[in-house]
Amino acid sequence: MAVGGGKMIRSALTLLSAHALSAAVAVELVHNFSLLHDDIMDGDRLRRHHPTAWTVFGIPAALLAGDALLALALQVVSDDHRPGDALGIQILAAALGRLMDGQNATPISPIATG
Repeated sequence: MAVGGGKMIRSALTLLSAHALSAAVAVELVHNFSLLHDDIMDGDRLRRHHPTAWTVFGIPAALLAGDALLALALQVVSDDHRPGDALGIQILAAALGRLMDGQNATPISPIATG
């Protein structure tokens, strides 16, 4: 922030918020992707007292919906066209690796362990 006090605080916060928005959207999309896949893997029929997607639409549709959310998350991060986009994708990929390792008793992701 420039020297001169509070005149730049609002604009600086706005700029920071704009940069964080795509990351926040991507995190939410990945979270929902993981819930769709987790419900299938665990055989959960209810989520928050509502039928899970796979019980309503079938396993193939729920898997594809989760995959679409994951692809959209990656697209949101990469479409910013800002410096650091590659780092954002690397961080997201590493987090996904850790997420998958957490879902599986045997680590499967070289990204998560590296």
